[in-house]
Amino acid sequence: MLNVVKDVFKDYKEQSNILDAKIENINLFKKSNKLEINLITEKQITLQEFESFEEYLKQRFQIEKISLNIKNGEKGARPLFHQELKNGWESIVKYVSKKYPLTKAILDKSNVEVEDNKAIVSLNTKNADFLHSYEIDKEIEKTIENIYGLKIKVEFKENITEDTLKKQSKFLEELEKNACEDLMHEINVQNEIALQMKKQKQEVEELENQEERKNPLILGRTDKIKDKIVKISDLTPDYGRVAIEGKVISVDSRELKNGKTLAMFNIYDGTSTITCKSFIEAEKTSKVMIRLKEAKRLKIAGNAQFDNFAKELGVIANIIIEMPDIQELKRMDLSKQKRVELHLHTQMSQMDGVTSATDLIKRASSWGMKAIAITDHGVVQSFPEAKKAADKFGIKVIYGVEAYLVPDDNAIDLSNGMDEEYIVLDIETTGLSFRTEKITEIGAVKVRNGEIIDTFECFVNPEVPIPQRIVEITHITDEMVKNAETIDIVMPKFLDFIGNLKLIAHNADFDVGFLKYNAENLGLKMDNEYIDSLKLSRQLFPEFKKHKLRIIAEKLGIKVENAHRALDDVKTLVQVFIKMLEKINQEEPKKRGKKKEEKKELYKTLPSYHAIILVKDYKGLRNLYELISISHLNYFYKKPRILTSVLEKYKEGLILGSACEQGELYRAIVAGKSDEEIEKIANRYDYLEIQPLGNNQFMIRNGTVADEEGLKDINRRIIAIRR
Repeated sequence: MLNVVKDVFKDYKEQSNILDAKIENINLFKKSNKLEINLITEKQITLQEFESFEEYLKQRFQIEKISLNIKNGEKGARPLFHQELKNGWESIVKYVSKKYPLTKAILDKSNVEVEDNKAIVSLNTKNADFLHSYEIDKEIEKTIENIYGLKIKVEFKENITEDTLKKQSKFLEELEKNACEDLMHEINVQNEIALQMKKQKQEVEELENQEERKNPLILGRTDKIKDKIVKISDLTPDYGRVAIEGKVISVDSRELKNGKTLAMFNIYDGTSTITCKSFIEAEKTSKVMIRLKEAKRLKIAGNAQFDNFAKELGVIANIIIEMPDIQELKRMDLSKQKRVELHLHTQMSQMDGVTSATDLIKRASSWGMKAIAITDHGVVQSFPEAKKAADKFGIKVIYGVEAYLVPDDNAIDLSNGMDEEYIVLDIETTGLSFRTEKITEIGAVKVRNGEIIDTFECFVNPEVPIPQRIVEITHITDEMVKNAETIDIVMPKFLDFIGNLKLIAHNADFDVGFLKYNAENLGLKMDNEYIDSLKLSRQLFPEFKKHKLRIIAEKLGIKVENAHRALDDVKTLVQVFIKMLEKINQEEPKKRGKKKEEKKELYKTLPSYHAIILVKDYKGLRNLYELISISHLNYFYKKPRILTSVLEKYKEGLILGSACEQGELYRAIVAGKSDEEIEKIANRYDYLEIQPLGNNQFMIRNGTVADEEGLKDINRRIIAIRR
């Protein structure tokens, strides 16, 4: 027996015939993020009902593409279908245009007729090929079948009469007449900027005077373009005759079989970039291409149309005019007290810098800055160039590096044994950030002398829908938690269960971070000491390439019951942790004496953080070079790492900063570590860094913090540490 829509999608509240439709099958295509549902119904479903259900599915399951296929149970012919389709055509056009916005202007004034099981769509523009290339005909056929239950073939007919051409011409004339002037940037700045603009205007006038002495026409019959300049961002495939002006980005050419040359050049006008093409006769090719390659700015007239070869919008230009170049307005620093930039990347920073040290120092000097730091990722190759530029532009360079710092002074030490009684725990959540996500399950056991003596397990109602991607990982659904207690009821019970015992968890910062955050929000206290079995695994088993709980368990010969369910993971972790303790206890004293020798390999398993190291004097410069050499020769693992123990040996003459959101301090605050832990980390650094909010906007997008206020709270926390 087939399921009914209203029984499966119970939270769909719209009153619609689609609720009574039977579900034939559902297919989810994960790679393409597409959901396909085939329905059977005896009732006719309107396009509005169809579209509303599609939108619900997109929002509810976060699916990008929805494909609904409806089999109509009604039998026999539809004698009034011709009129029904004509009456509903406008709605069909709106529905298709919403999916494919480029078709809106093309189908907007179209009409439809039914002939011999065919729907003939009459177009007022020459765009049938464009619609076929995007398979719009198939999309309309599918929509008609879903709504009317009839399979019918759609054909496009370009019905362009002389009267239509006249109307289009009149429309374009009115459009040109009423077109708005290009948006002018009104800049209200101090006299220094006003003087600069005046100087630039004089330079442009001088260039214009020079251009008047030569013919600016590169291609075409006249250098007078009467068409109004159009913004590139406003162009559509059916725009027709246009004129655009902008900066030349690139020029290329290709010889054609007929002897002509196809010139291709990209123009940027401040709103967007478009590819323009011109067909040049053989005898003019050399002259035209030389002029195009020399030109900085062009004004062109031609036809905007869909390029079937490039599969994008383009312009076929038949008039090309060289225009005087316009110098861009340089940004200025008008602050009375100039800043000193202490975090800066040049081209020597892999995947994090595109500007040379010379250009950066030149700009800093023009802004009146007295000094600037160079801090590339893990390297110092830009120092010679920076020194040369600093001497030239009269500015001081603060030499430094953004290091990959590895704290190796906080290893877990259980050589003196473990407490007789402790808690092993695991939680499941709706996401990764305790600030924006919720707990859905808590599992914990109390262990005494290696034996489980008590168990705590419960679902937690998160009071929000569980994302589908999380359901696929944890197999915890909304149905399973809807009758569970909320966190304000569960948390006191859990705190009573754990008491003051030491906690064990795999990736403990995550689990403990969630629990502490929720406890604090409820006015409760949770300050238990905890051990991270993930960190301990990296210490004990450096030969393992991965340290996920399931992988460690399998390598230790432990059977994994059901990964990503709280209590099952806890029981697995209990066995893994006991094996770890056995390994520690079985180590011979001689082997323990080799810990320092093994430490050199341990660095590969420890997390690294960004940190800024700045040079104070020549001794510090020498020590920085030593650190860079050691990190590349002795501690290179994916990137050059500097161990805190090594840094201490070469600390003289150096200043250590906490760096960006990838820094140790920032990561600790994000992870929700205790004030004592954060204070301990902060004491490692000579100064703490706060970056502009724009640098960390991605943390809002990925859900680490809820909004910009969350970023400000982190910054306020950093400031409070040093007050």
